[in-house]
Amino acid sequence: MDEAVAALKAEMEHVQVDGRILTPVFGPFDQIVFEMYFEDFAAERKFWDHWFSLPTTPQFFEQAAARYIPGGSNETWQVYDPVAGFRIGKIVNRQTVLVKVGHMQKTIQLLLALRESGNTSFEIETAIYGPNDTLALDFNFESIAAHDQAWADFFSAPEAGPFYEKWFELVEVGVTNEIWEVR
Repeated sequence: MDEAVAALKAEMEHVQVDGRILTPVFGPFDQIVFEMYFEDFAAERKFWDHWFSLPTTPQFFEQAAARYIPGGSNETWQVYDPVAGFRIGKIVNRQTVLVKVGHMQKTIQLLLALRESGNTSFEIETAIYGPNDTLALDFNFESIAAHDQAWADFFSAPEAGPFYEKWFELVEVGVTNEIWEVR
């Protein structure tokens, strides 16, 4: 894992892409999430055109092939109303939920209202290319202890009960709840 992370970090610096690398704390075993951030599709396309034109890119893929197994996914997600300076924590708690058909906008509005209450900071993401009727919430924390305390505070807050009454009207039962380390 450390060798793969080091190689990805070096390549990110080489091609000067804004992004982060996540490795599991509580999540899929031996999986790396490599996130890259772009202002729009034109910027993304420009990045890929530039990277694939570099003479060092084939060597990167050749070396990577020895470290990786086939599979994975390549998805594009949109962040709704990004939070300024958000990606600063060392721990990411990513929760992925299936939204009831036709309720995506209501769910996003509920989450934006929760975030605007000032008690919880998180990013809301929906797939442009990826799973349908799914949204992801990314919460950033400095440590597992900070994560645990933030959730304890949220669950004991008076707005938690009314929030969850509305929440369960909009989403399907079950959530994927993972914790990733930013490397």
